[in-house]
Order: sequence, then structure tokens, then C-alpha cells
Amino acid sequence: MYTIKVTVMPPQGGAVILKPAGGTYSRGTEVTLTVEAAGKYQFVSWSGDVPHTNVTKVTITMDSNKNVTAHFTRLGW
Repeated sequence: MYTIKVTVMPPQGGAVILKPAGGTYSRGTEVTLTVEAAGKYQFVSWSGDVPHTNVTKVTITMDSNKNVTAHFTRLGW
């Protein structure tokens, strides 16, 4: 079994939805991560164990423990 640790930066920037939900998965499970920006925030990019990309939805295959960060920026600064 492998886990995904998801971090949102800044924490108030939004959320990451995992499908299937749970955070702990068997080897080979494909997990889709989708970002949802909060209020006056916009999604910028992923970092960690996903490609550095600015798409709001990515799928990863569980073959080890994963650490993923979703980066957001506040609009209107």
C-alpha cells in the first residue's frame, strides 16, 4: 500500500480532490488529482511527484509513496 501526501500552498488557496478518495492505494492504482481554487485564488502549478504542469487535473500511477504540492496565487495583488 502507498500513500499520497497532498499540500496546498498557500493553505487558503484551494483544495485538491483525489479520485478515488482515501489517500492510501494499492500498487498500480491510477489516482486523479483535481484542483479547486478558493475565492480570489488561481491555480498556478504542481510540484513534487507529478509533472511540473499548470493543468488542473493530473493522473498518477501509484508505484511508491507520493508527495504532491498544488501552488496557488492570489488574484488582484
